[in-house]
Amino acid sequence: MKSWQVGLLIATITLLTACGGGSSGGDNNNNNGQNNDGQNNDGQNNDGNGSSVSKRPLNDTGITRSGTTSVNNNLLPCSQTSYTQPGSSVSETIRHPQDCDQGRDKSANDNSDGWAGFSFTKLDDNGNDLPASATQTTDNWECTRDNVTGLIWEVKSPYSSNQRYYDYTFTWYSTDVSLSGGDSGTANGGICSGGPVKCDTEGYVTFINQTLPGGLCGLDDGWRLPTAEELLSLHNFGSDGTNGIGTAVPAIDTDYFPHTMTGTSQTGLYWSGSTYAAGLDQAWRSNFATASGPGAVDKNIAMRVRLVHD
Repeated sequence: MKSWQVGLLIATITLLTACGGGSSGGDNNNNNGQNNDGQNNDGQNNDGNGSSVSKRPLNDTGITRSGTTSVNNNLLPCSQTSYTQPGSSVSETIRHPQDCDQGRDKSANDNSDGWAGFSFTKLDDNGNDLPASATQTTDNWECTRDNVTGLIWEVKSPYSSNQRYYDYTFTWYSTDVSLSGGDSGTANGGICSGGPVKCDTEGYVTFINQTLPGGLCGLDDGWRLPTAEELLSLHNFGSDGTNGIGTAVPAIDTDYFPHTMTGTSQTGLYWSGSTYAAGLDQAWRSNFATASGPGAVDKNIAMRVRLVHD
């Protein structure tokens, strides 16, 4: 064997070893029960560092209509396969599959428990299930459980005498470096009812977990700001068929999340607990006034909050 062939053989063996090759004959599972696709046998994802991260199911988008490619018309029935623009004689083929053809929007489109593929259950202040017809005034409805993700969400109060009033605002603030990235934000810079609540996100979380009598929905600890991804999971990017995709106002199912603010400026903005990595003086927020999704803003801005519990 020539020297260059020996070198090539050694390099090939080295490469196979680095890539996990060996005598398994193409077995996709390694010895600790994990698949090479990053998912192990207990339904968790491997983060590449030997630890596992639990997976959580995702909500669908809420989009139940199809769109065209060359014409900005996104209000067509999902089953439609062609479209002719008014005043034109040219028929355009509508390409499928689209968002509306797949996922829970298609397979679990039952509006009885949430728009399109969303599925929610109302909870009373003890954490008991309530019927979809329950109201805040007569049934003590305080929380909503997302049956897809498993998360439990705070439902805002319509009463300004309640510390959880929907229109109170809070600046982003956290003394937990793992959340703040080293920039704690602005303490007590929002507008709320005062009393036991400091008008910042940490003060509000502390109040719900430690001061609110009896806790919230049978849970007296563990309430927190949602991550940016969790907050985004509540967005309805669809429509009721009259406003158009991305223009449902507010971009959330108000049958299960009433008193969600809309409007311009900061009115529809809600804080997540996720600091913006590219600028530690900012944190991620979602805009429920539109379906525009997340963005990052300065932590000293006073905005609204909606807490979540695992």
